Amino acid sequence: MKPGETEEKRRKDRGQLIGDVLWSYATNPPSPQFEGTLIDMNKSGLGMFSEKPLKEASILRMNAKGLWQGVRYATVMWSEELEPGIYRSGLLFNKSPQSA
Repeated sequence: MKPGETEEKRRKDRGQLIGDVLWSYATNPPSPQFEGTLIDMNKSGLGMFSEKPLKEASILRMNAKGLWQGVRYATVMWSEELEPGIYRSGLLFNKSPQSA
């Protein structure tokens, strides 16, 4: 890699998407819900902005009305702070709530 280049971590083409999502950690009992903003999505996963850092390898329960029906689960692959109070995260959709 040349200086200034970043490694492309995505394996699938992503379509740009802006939408709101309610998310929580998939725990029992359920954790509190937080708001996030989806910035891109494909069949395998999505990118999201949030006001809190997401714990890598955690499974999230997500609801995005108008983008999909019901609840979807995703594993946090990475999360980084862009500026104070704004985090960008990459998530991989799960086939079931328990899979990571």
